[in-house]
Parts: sequence; structure tokens; C-alpha cells
Amino acid sequence: MQTHAHFLSQKLSEKGYEIQVLTYRFEDIENDRFYPFPVLRILSRLSFWNNISIIKKAAFDFNPDLIYSSTVFYGILEKELKIPVICRSVGNDVLRPWISYPFKWGKKILNLKLIEKKIYRLSKKLNHPEWVENFFIKSRFEVMRQSALNASHILANSHYTASLLEKIGVLKENIQTLPGGVDYKQFKNPYLNNSQRIKDLRIKLKIPENRLIFLTPCRMVKKKGVDFALNTAKKLKKILPQVFFLFLGDGKYQDQYIKKSLHLSLSDTVCFTGRIPFEKLNEYYWASDFLFFPSREEIHPKTGLKDVETMGRVLCEANAASLPVISSRTGGTPSIIEHGINGLLFEPENFDDFYTQLKRFLDSPQEKETMTKEGILRAKNFFDWDFIVQHHEKVFLSLIEK
Repeated sequence: MQTHAHFLSQKLSEKGYEIQVLTYRFEDIENDRFYPFPVLRILSRLSFWNNISIIKKAAFDFNPDLIYSSTVFYGILEKELKIPVICRSVGNDVLRPWISYPFKWGKKILNLKLIEKKIYRLSKKLNHPEWVENFFIKSRFEVMRQSALNASHILANSHYTASLLEKIGVLKENIQTLPGGVDYKQFKNPYLNNSQRIKDLRIKLKIPENRLIFLTPCRMVKKKGVDFALNTAKKLKKILPQVFFLFLGDGKYQDQYIKKSLHLSLSDTVCFTGRIPFEKLNEYYWASDFLFFPSREEIHPKTGLKDVETMGRVLCEANAASLPVISSRTGGTPSIIEHGINGLLFEPENFDDFYTQLKRFLDSPQEKETMTKEGILRAKNFFDWDFIVQHHEKVFLSLIEK
């Protein structure tokens, strides 16, 4: 279960709502027993239209007051079931719909567990072949668009995502922007202004004690701009020899980026940790000096599909952790970071602009502290799960009352 679905369902359950979660088969089954509500792993990763049939049957048995979908793909259920369907959109569900098989014919065959498992594993092994993406792209987009148009209401994770939804025809009054999603208490910094405890934490995490640490938590994919970050590290260490870049996360390009860092002679300047368990992430934020988020827009040269940062949850986490933010101005990042208020933004892949913003922090500790404090307030009052859930409740009640 993804971060947003995990926290939202937990919080709603704690408030007394009766919840049933439907999600994909084959993953995280061991952890499901810890949830205080049923988690039914009955959905296929391939057969979208068979999932529609499965959800309709589950809704008939459970008799819910409303349905909540983590993407816009299931908005079409509102038309089918005459039950309010609230969708969350993270933008990428609109930009590059990942509806594996968008056709009705053959839906039952693809839902067979053995066939699904073999096809899904083969697709991952072949890194989702381009010819498959090209063949399905128009049909996937049309299914996504029709589903989004039928949804009762859509909660967009940024103004950027809201604009994408309007462009495909979703009425403005059916969209609300709701960025954020962070456990403020988990990321609240207990080491603030305590240099000795921060030093001890760095020793524990095997981070250089006396360096200027730039933290980049991300998947190792192209849109995250890790290659630009490595080039930045090369240039910056000539100006500030004490800099150190810490990359948390894994992904398909990790080995390529590690090789690039060695090619640039950055073995003493960068570190790739690989994937860090979510519950341990906060300590890396507390041990760092800056969050460096160099994300950018990527457009696939053959399919034309766009991949971009539609919000940036790590920006919310950094604000909660009292970590000064320097982020690229791309996609939905301005919905989280207001330039000069709770962080600084630079033009994507522009080292000079990045360095200008860094100098602003380095030359004005007071301004850095002011922005950090504002970030803490925004994380606590607007990005925290309690606020997110309260906003969801208002939408739920307004639709049920209709």
C-alpha cells in the first residue's frame, strides 16, 4: 500500500470510519495483518476492466457510502454504481496512465493469477518495452480521461495537477487542490541547534562529521535530476571543498549514477545509500544541512509521455524536519515551496541559479532560519496528515449529503 493510502486509511479508521481496502495481489501480504481493517488483495495489475467488475461486486457486498480511489482511473465507477467516487490525482496518472491493459476483451484471461504473474514479471524484466507503451497509449489515455470526467470529485496534489485535469475536460468546480502528506511528529527535529547531538547522529549514520551535507532522497530515475546533482557536486566542491552529497533511494539508473560519480572523481564527495526504510528516513534529514531537490521535466523521445515532479513529498518532510530546502522550480514543487518563504527555488538544471540560492542561505543565516521556521509551521498546519484527513472528511460529507 502506498504512503498516501496507508496514512489516510489508518487515520480514517482511528476516527471510527468503517473501511475496506482493495489493492493489488501478490505484495506486502505479511504486513496486512497489522491493519485494523480488512485489506483485500484481489485486484489485478494487468486487467483493468476485470478490476471494475471485482470492485462492483465488493461494493455490492460492503455497501459503502462512497468510494475513494488513489488515482482517477476508477472514477468511472460513479457512473456504474451511482455511489459518490472521490479520486486523488498525483498528476502522473493523467500524464502517463499506467492502465496496463485498457481493453475489455480478454479481461478474464489476464486476470488469471498464473498468467498475470508471468506477464507482469516479463514486462518488468524487459523494462516495460516501448512497443507495448506505443500500442496502448491512446487507449490508456481515453480510459483515463473518461474515468476522470465521471468522478464525483478529484483532489489534486498540486496546482500543476489541477491544471492537467482541467486540460482534459474536468470541470474546475469538481477539482480541489490538496498538497502535502507528512507525519509531522515523525519528522519533527529533536536535534535542532544541538551541534554535538547532530555530530553523534552523523557518526551513527556513517556520514562525514564536519562536512556541509546536501540530502537528496529520491528514486534513481531520470526526472529526479541525479546526473545534474553529480555535475553540481563536481563544480561546487571547487568553490566549497567541504560539501558532501547524500543520495537516498534506489532505482533503475542507480548503477549508472554511481559509475558517473566515479568518473567525475567524486568518491570523497558523494554517497549512494540505496533504499532506506521509511521509519529511518527522519534521521538523515536531521543529520543534513540542506535538502537539495534537482528534479526536472522528462519527455520520452518516442512516446512523448511526460514525467515530472507533480508535488514532491520530500519537500513536506524537509519542512517538517527543519531542513532548509533548495529545490528546482518544476511541475508542482511551487505548490509546496513558496520561493523565499519556506524555501528557495532555482531554474531546473541551472547551476548558476542554484548557486545563487545557496549563497543566499549561506550569506544570511537569519533569513535561512526564518524560512525554516515558516516551513515547520506549514508542515504542521497544512501538510500534516491530520489536516489532510480533515479536508478529506469535509469532501466526503459534502458529497454524501448531496
